[in-house]
Amino acid sequence: MENSIIKGQTRGELEAFFEGIGEKKYRARQAFLRINKFTAATLQDFSEFPKTLREKLQEMGAFPEMPILAAHQEVEGTEKAVFLAGTDKRDEAQKKVEAVWIVSHDRRTACISSQVGCSLNCSFCATGTLKFRGNLKA
Repeated sequence: MENSIIKGQTRGELEAFFEGIGEKKYRARQAFLRINKFTAATLQDFSEFPKTLREKLQEMGAFPEMPILAAHQEVEGTEKAVFLAGTDKRDEAQKKVEAVWIVSHDRRTACISSQVGCSLNCSFCATGTLKFRGNLKA
């Protein structure tokens, strides 16, 4: 595994990761289930891991969180949320992404940013007004 982020990894990649940090191989199965079946939101959700391992993973940045910076609901039901996806190492600017739940008469649409910033500048999307800074990773 080229980085220490455990989200989005295969079970085999997780096995290599955990063995690489001196943990038993079975931790990979536990992590894989916790991430993909039980949809863990934070490392504290990994109740099968000892506190020392959760702290070690936290220090490594192995399970980054995306806190909500702002949320808004329109009268017609459309909901918008802005998340913090980290900090840009080049200029320490915050990387912000947006998700929008668009409600129309006969359907619902989820628009979820896969990039920090965007070059399309859609009128309904705040992400389009931000300078493009790159693609998101798991």
